[in-house]
Amino acid sequence: MEFYDLVVHSTQSVGENSTEDMINMAERLGFSGIGISKFFTTRSDLNWELPETKLDMIKTIILKSKTPDELKTMANEARKKAEIICVHGGDYEINRAACEESMIDILLHPELGRTDSGIDHICAKAAAENNVAVEVDFREIMESSYKHRVSALAYIKQNIEICNKYGVPIIISSNAHSKWNLRTGRDMAAIGYLLGMELANAIDSVSSVPLKIITENRKKLAGLKWQGVEIIDKP
Repeated sequence: MEFYDLVVHSTQSVGENSTEDMINMAERLGFSGIGISKFFTTRSDLNWELPETKLDMIKTIILKSKTPDELKTMANEARKKAEIICVHGGDYEINRAACEESMIDILLHPELGRTDSGIDHICAKAAAENNVAVEVDFREIMESSYKHRVSALAYIKQNIEICNKYGVPIIISSNAHSKWNLRTGRDMAAIGYLLGMELANAIDSVSSVPLKIITENRKKLAGLKWQGVEIIDKP
């Protein structure tokens, strides 16, 4: 089985370890691919330094915006090069805007810093319509204080329930800032299962769901698919 972790930070972003170190650990843990993540502040952030490796290296960009309009502008620019576009969630208006924007692939930790789960039925319906996945953040669960962890687990469980109800894709990622934050795909799937996901769906959240997003976006970036039209074979 192929496992993917789409949100991994190296020294190219806010991580503690080099990209090579993250790759080596990911290989040891049995991953097929990882997303080297960067926060989008300038156009130079859309250039990745990815070494040769047998792993599938994914270019992940994270948008951290203050307003929905700013989010859309950033997404328009990032979509030209990024293979995966994530939105740094937490603020409800940003959460909702991300769910309503088809250029967005994943809404990260919508419950972050909140006293509720961060998404409601309006967000969930929009996410389902626009094929925006909602992330379960492994790092938030494992590295938060006990008091915060209890609340985070409850809110994440609520998000899983509402995503299941409306057919929203779910992604589990490590959001690793260090090679020691990385976990196996099965470990991450186990968290999803414990939080209420069906076992098959929990495994899909670290395998077939991220792989589908990667595959579709690479086709679009290569100019092979747009507006529902796909070229099966190039002449």
